[in-house]
Parts: sequence; C-alpha cells; structure tokens
Amino acid sequence: MTEDKLAQAKDAALEAFRGSGPSRLNCAQAVLRFSLFMMEAEPGLVTVARYFGGGIARTGQICGAVSGAALSLGFRDHLISGHGPDVVPATIERLQVLMRGFENEFGALPCATLLGCEISTPESYKRAKETGATERCSLFVSWVCDQLAPLLGA
Repeated sequence: MTEDKLAQAKDAALEAFRGSGPSRLNCAQAVLRFSLFMMEAEPGLVTVARYFGGGIARTGQICGAVSGAALSLGFRDHLISGHGPDVVPATIERLQVLMRGFENEFGALPCATLLGCEISTPESYKRAKETGATERCSLFVSWVCDQLAPLLGA
C-alpha cells in the first residue's frame, strides 16, 4: 500500500466524519470506511457500524473509533482469504495493544469520559456539539486509522 493511498483513505474517512447531512459518518463508520478503502471492499458496508457511534448508540461506552477498529479487523478476517480461526488469538492481542495505546494516548476508552459529558439524549448530544466537546473525536479517528493500517496489511 502506498503512502498516497493510505493518506487518501484516511482523508476520505475524516472528511466523511467531519461532514454534515445524510452522508456524514459517525466515528466507528469513519474508521470502518478507512479500512474498507484499504481492503478495496464495498464502501457501503459502513452501515453495519451505524449504531457504534457515541460509545454504542450514544451511551458513552467504548469509543466508536475503537469499536470501528474491532469491526474492521473482523471484516478483514471475513474478506481476505487465509484469515481463518488461527489468526484470531494474534488479532485479539493486537487489538488489545491498540486499545491500551489509545487509553494511554487519550486517557480513557469510554466515549463519555473522553468527551467529558453525556450524549445519550438528543438534548445532551446537541449540547456536546455546541460546546465543542466532540471536536476531539477527529483526533481519535485519525489515531485509530494510523494504528490500524499495519494490521490491515498496509
């Protein structure tokens, strides 16, 4: 995978994440979009990550970017021949390393902790957007994409 293609995949994912309207992707979808681009897979598959944003359905649990990484590795196993059950233990270990790295880099794994606020209701989500609490989410998506690229064979 060339550096240009890697940058193009990441830029496209971040652009879709930062966008607005019906084509906007949540954090999990953006990471999955990056991965699908890297694997030259159907981009429409991002819909499977629809409810992982905001810590799964905006409950503030594990960061959607991290959930997107787990989904991406599952798709990698499914889409690329040769990634059968024997790869699972190594992938689990690599995903755990990614998660520990994320926690070390940003101080937490739960979305609500990362944002410093609750986002489970339409009102609290709107307030989080208005106060800029969600501005850091692009950093989370970007960092996860960088860590995920080598795991995808880039």
